[in-house]
Order: sequence, then structure tokens, then C-alpha cells
Amino acid sequence: MDRSLEINAEGLAQPEIHRAGLLTFTHLNIRNIGRLNKKPFTGIFCREDTFPAARSSVAFTKDTPPAPLEAWKPIDIYKLSPTRRRLKLSLGKRIGEGGTATVYSATVQSSSNFDLPKTVCVKVAKSSRNRSLAREAWYYEQLSREENCEGIATPRCFGFFAMCGVDPPEAVSGTTFRPWQRIEYGDEEDILRDDYLHPGDSYLRDEHGLTAKSMWHGFKQGESVIICVLVLEELGAPYPSPLIDDDALRDIREILTDLAHVGIVHDDARFNNVLRPLITNSNTLCSRHKKIHNWRLIDFDRARRFLISESNPSELSSCFEEQFLDFDRGQNSYFMRGIPS
Repeated sequence: MDRSLEINAEGLAQPEIHRAGLLTFTHLNIRNIGRLNKKPFTGIFCREDTFPAARSSVAFTKDTPPAPLEAWKPIDIYKLSPTRRRLKLSLGKRIGEGGTATVYSATVQSSSNFDLPKTVCVKVAKSSRNRSLAREAWYYEQLSREENCEGIATPRCFGFFAMCGVDPPEAVSGTTFRPWQRIEYGDEEDILRDDYLHPGDSYLRDEHGLTAKSMWHGFKQGESVIICVLVLEELGAPYPSPLIDDDALRDIREILTDLAHVGIVHDDARFNNVLRPLITNSNTLCSRHKKIHNWRLIDFDRARRFLISESNPSELSSCFEEQFLDFDRGQNSYFMRGIPS
């Protein structure tokens, strides 16, 4: 019998269910993402490389050890499963919009032996913000490698995908491509912190040249349009600021603590970037706090990554200080007021 099959209570073979994640899907189809000749248009996407961030530090010295390359490299999309696993979605209602992307709920239509939810969240980059979404996707890759992060403190991630050289181009004009039809915040230039990186920088280092060598370094949208999407676990309502809920705030502080322990400073922990999970189970237990967190932190395109190791213990305390610089101000913080950092 096929090892991928197991026996159910009735004695019949059925597929074994596997947990879907960042290494599962190589391709993506999104139905109803636009209209072409008055008919629904299906976007066909492939997995794409993410955009590594430069390493942050409070202060580098000549004796600072380099970060291990394996800890910083993005997932090698060419080493994903040789089987073309395709995630099929149908775009649903518009959830919201941020500076980087328009966000939709999407119904999962793939029939497979993976534990996919019925709906997921699809973040579609604005026309000039592909780099920011590629950067956020890299952070989800980083989170997936650490304990008490993905699916526990942050949403599950199913991959970063791109549709390149859309043919015909009119399929993604402003009037036919749904996510670009009603952009409220504009589509300004895509600027990231490490765009200002220079040799000898005392706070940022691209130690292995991963940032500088990335296809996203200096990327600008050209005539051949590239559309990027990030597929995540769909979440619920955000924290109801300016409500003071001591239990909720304690839980959110613990989530920020989990991230600080692995060297990730969010830098934009506003109330609307903290959402309720729709599903919780034993897989979401935080081993550090011995509990299931009631919130998830999202939007990592402006985050920073520190290297936390035994050889540089001071970085951990610095990372904690940076993480809670504003949060501990209570109602005077941008977390409660919703003012971007």
C-alpha cells in the first residue's frame, strides 16, 4: 500500500494529511483576480525569491562575528519539491489596504492531502511596492525557522509568488485588475531601510552580499509588469484600540518577547497589526509561555533582524530594548494611537 495512505475507521485507505507551509507549493492560481474581455481572469503565479534584509546591530565593531550564511539566506525556490504542487484560490472580498499591499480573503479550491484552511489571506503588492512585499516574505521565511513564531505568534505563511510579464498586458490595467482598481493610499516609491546601506555602516551590514545581489535590490517596475503576492493564514479582527485590556496587552507583550528572543524587532507594532487568530489548536502552543496566544503579529516589511547568539549576548538586551521602546508607553504609544513609527 502507498505509504501516503492511512486506514480510516471503516477500514478504507485515505490520504495522509500533511501540514502545509512555506515548502509546500511551487505554483499558484488565483481565479477572479481581474477581468479580461468582460470575463473573469485567472492569475498564474510561480514561487519567487524573497528579499533578504541587511543585518541590524546597535553597533558593529571590528570584532563582531559575521552572521552564519545559512541563517540569512532565503529559501532556495529551486530546491522545493520536484512535484509541481499548485495552490488554487478564488479571490473573495477585499479585507483592507496598507502602504504596501491590498489584502483579500480567498477561498481555497485545491483538493490535496494538506491541512489547508477553507480561506486564506492574499496580499497583492501595489504596482511599485514589490520590493517591500518581497522583504516581508523573507521575514516569514525567517520566522518559520524559529521556535514560537510562525503559527504561534505570527500567521502561517504558504509562500511568496510572482506573475511576470503578464500577457496580455491589458489583463492588469487599472480598470481590470481588481487589487489595483481602488487604491486609497497611493502607490509611492518603494524605499527600505537598507537602501541607505554603505561600507563601514555601524548599524547595518550585508555580510554575505545577499541584499545587494538580490533581484529586488534597486528593482523598479518596467514595461513587463511583475505582480507579487504573499499568501498567509487569514486572521480576524485587530486589537480594539484604544481599549485597555490588561490580559490582551500582556499576551501581545509576550508575542513581542518571543520575537525579540530570535532577534526580530517589528518596528511597527500598531494595534491594527495585531489580529485575532480564527483557529487555535494544540499546534499553536507557545512553549516559552506555556499557553496559546490569542493574537498574531503581522506586517514585517519594516522589521529589523539582529543576530542573537552566545558570542554576542549584548545583542539580546539591545533587541529587547528596541522592541519595547514605544510599546511600554501605554496609551501614549503609537501602538494605542495607531500612528506609524
